[in-house]
Amino acid sequence: MAIKLTDLSLRTIDSITKRTNPYTFTIDQISPYAIYSSLRKLGMPNGQVPNQSSQWCYEVRLPQALLSIYEWKLYGCLVDIYPDDQQAASAESIFRELQNLFMHLANQEKSSRSQKAKASAYLLLQNPYQLYLESAEALLREAEQINDQHVQHTFCRSAFFLLLSSFEGLLNLVFEMYSRPEARANEAAYKRTISMPLDQKILFAPMLCMCFTGHSIDFPGDTLQRYTAIRQLRNNFIHANMTDEMRTVIIHEDGYSFLIEPPQTNKQYNLPLVISGLRLEHLHFTKTAIIDMKNALLEAMTPHLRHDFAQALKKDAIIVERTATHYKIHKQL
Repeated sequence: MAIKLTDLSLRTIDSITKRTNPYTFTIDQISPYAIYSSLRKLGMPNGQVPNQSSQWCYEVRLPQALLSIYEWKLYGCLVDIYPDDQQAASAESIFRELQNLFMHLANQEKSSRSQKAKASAYLLLQNPYQLYLESAEALLREAEQINDQHVQHTFCRSAFFLLLSSFEGLLNLVFEMYSRPEARANEAAYKRTISMPLDQKILFAPMLCMCFTGHSIDFPGDTLQRYTAIRQLRNNFIHANMTDEMRTVIIHEDGYSFLIEPPQTNKQYNLPLVISGLRLEHLHFTKTAIIDMKNALLEAMTPHLRHDFAQALKKDAIIVERTATHYKIHKQL
């Protein structure tokens, strides 16, 4: 028999029942907010949260069971079911019906939640810089432990693209958070701006973003030159361009075969000109160049924004509040 919301009533679960082992199920296909909005019609949360990973908990009674429904780490909900007959089959049946109920109510209230989402000033922004950098560093650590050179070189190629993407993600994050209001005013023009080639973004960032102190970014020493060198390799590698360095001439003479290889490295930094030449030392060079670019970008920021942004960059996601001019970083929800 299908469960209806009217079948649920708030009921605190007694301590004796809680000492028994419940049947626990996960709801991860329906947002916690949708479930909370449905349960909120019964009243305020009445249960004690089981741990610090939960914000709220509802304890409710069904005709055939007691339930504890609580949010889990923001992205899902857990349901502890105490069936009156203590049977696993009963708990599983109740959970299926409960999940169907929440899915039905979530679909009914989708428009209302969308309106509230549009009105909210708060966002959780994914941090592509940290996500890509962490992944690249994990691949590098694995590559350093691998004896099979073919596998090691495969890891190097994957890490190279992640490292390059990490800085591109950083620059995109800066534009997302700090673009000047006048730059955002025309949506079509703003889309063209954020789609600019990366070298133009670096050049125009101080003029288009309000977080910088001057009209240009000072890159110490050969920071920009090193980044430009690996960026040029990236353009050929990512598009799999058939460059001259990929063409090895074969000469047949006196019954022998000889290979005449073109130059395989960049003279200035000894970087490989073909993707098959990427080795661990080139990845360490690339990582250093990316971090130096990041540090130069931070140094060019106004002091009051630099500290919070630098700390936020260490996290996989950044909590922000939309203001009239830019995103304001918050340390916690």
